[in-house]
Amino acid sequence: MENGTQLPKPPSTGDKEPENAVTALDAEVAEVTDSDSGIMPIDEGTMREAHDSLGEKTTVDAAGLEDTEPDKIDKLPTTPALTADARPLKPRPKDFEPCVYNITTSGFRRIAINVDQPVTTIGNDRENVDIHIAEPNISQTQVVLVLIGDQWLIMDCGSNDHLRVNGVATRQFVAEQNARCVLTIGQSLLIFCGNEAEKSPHPETAMLNDPFTPDLVRENLAVGELTLKKDQDQVVSEGAPIILGNHEACDCFLQGEGVQPFHALIYWDRDDIYLDPLNNKAVSLSSKPINHFSPLENGATITIANVKIGVRITPDHKDRCAQLYPVESLAFDYFGFTAVGDTPSESFTVSMAGQGVTLGRGNTCDIILADSFSSREHAQLIPSGKSLTLFDTYSSNGVFVNGERVKKSRVHAGDIIEIGHSHFLVHYV
Repeated sequence: MENGTQLPKPPSTGDKEPENAVTALDAEVAEVTDSDSGIMPIDEGTMREAHDSLGEKTTVDAAGLEDTEPDKIDKLPTTPALTADARPLKPRPKDFEPCVYNITTSGFRRIAINVDQPVTTIGNDRENVDIHIAEPNISQTQVVLVLIGDQWLIMDCGSNDHLRVNGVATRQFVAEQNARCVLTIGQSLLIFCGNEAEKSPHPETAMLNDPFTPDLVRENLAVGELTLKKDQDQVVSEGAPIILGNHEACDCFLQGEGVQPFHALIYWDRDDIYLDPLNNKAVSLSSKPINHFSPLENGATITIANVKIGVRITPDHKDRCAQLYPVESLAFDYFGFTAVGDTPSESFTVSMAGQGVTLGRGNTCDIILADSFSSREHAQLIPSGKSLTLFDTYSSNGVFVNGERVKKSRVHAGDIIEIGHSHFLVHYV
């Protein structure tokens, strides 16, 4: 998305009451259990396609579609590979090894990410998630990681928001394929390495590449720079987080007795630059021990175990912070339904605060699908907080969520919805 592009608006329905919309089915919404679900993301090119496609309703140009039902099929096609063909992709490295380090008080555990499966789930349901964390207050599936094209999408899909990425509370985070960042989920810490096999510098901030946030300042940003100096070595950041420790994945490598593999994090937030000890002891800021995140000041000294690190910060860094994080990152207004694979239908959005919408190939639907395998009125979506309720409105070929046929289901960001031959990835906008 180019600078200044506005968020898309859902298709207008004018003053008419959509046929069969939010009527008898409304009473059933409360019966849907709020089960947890996984999430999947989207790259800038694919999202740009979604933005460009929004506007007037798409009409079906095949003859006779309004008068006949499609041929019934036993099972919809399997979920297609998520692609991002709208922009040039960075080639995937030959040695591509994404992983997560689960940090505990007794050490850390490396967990490889299987890039052949579409989504990696994180939550407290030991039996049904890929990465289990013992957090009683989070959802069974709280966070998902998805690689689309050459970008990762990290999304919070739990009932309540518990995700912080690099110290900043967020619901959705876009990162380059080789990004490294700290995920805080409740009180649990995970180090995400987009590609551990390739030791590459951080992108300065994923916010600069976020296709879901309009009006970002991407050029002529305020001058702001953080420099860490240790002996003859120094690390410079203009917005990127800095992980400190003795593990090779760290941005600032420290050696010394008592230094932990992932000992501390420095991150840029909306109002300042902060030091987070990541639940470790032996972290001091200008000779004062700290046990929670604290703002950094120019000229301060960070002491980790017995290693001293000097801090230099330019005067205008707070102006740069405000430009890097100009909006509340939990304040998404829409659910995006982006067409993936060879989907014949167009992408669309649904307001989080709006009424229910109907989907199908008939002209009376709020969202018209250019799909001959969809029914005239195929499904209904009703938003509710961080999720939607999806109803199959007696279609011929059914509705599928993540490959399973459903009559009624709670849908979260990251789910794949299948209607006819159309596949839509749900996310925040």
